[in-house]
Amino acid sequence: VYFDLLETTLRNLESLSPTLVWSHRGSVSTGCEPDISDGISWHKRVETLERLYGFDVQSAGNLGGRMRNAINSAVNSGLWGIIVGADCPSVTAEHILQVHECLSAYDVVLIPSDDGGYVAIGSRVTLPAAFDHCRWGSGHALADTLERLQGSGLTVKCLAPLWDVDTLEDWERWKKSP
Repeated sequence: VYFDLLETTLRNLESLSPTLVWSHRGSVSTGCEPDISDGISWHKRVETLERLYGFDVQSAGNLGGRMRNAINSAVNSGLWGIIVGADCPSVTAEHILQVHECLSAYDVVLIPSDDGGYVAIGSRVTLPAAFDHCRWGSGHALADTLERLQGSGLTVKCLAPLWDVDTLEDWERWKKSP
């Protein structure tokens, strides 16, 4: 399931490769744990993604720590950091271009998900505490992040929400979508 979603998200964003740099190394990162049980080894899939997309595995730690490290690494390298969830087959290159454009006017730009989380975040500044104590996987992740960002005095813009795949019902919705 994870790799189906990741491959779909990457295909949706393929046209961005010449336009945006995905991390300080120009690659895509994922925080998925190697717990694949469908008979295809984790390493074989990682090798395939690396060959196709320049795939990297993120740093260790919890989701908030990995996100902070990815964004801060990009920003400390003189770039804007943009993270896109691999569980969001509804995100398109146009959505990420919109995030990129809005970063010229705002410190942080988010694309909320319709379940209270978010499917993408972009930042032009380092985010030392933005993801601390965030209730990931709940309807509070966006609100928790916004509270910390705005409490830090950062300018924030939220774009129109998209849907992501977190439940069986979401998966079925995706499989029925065109």
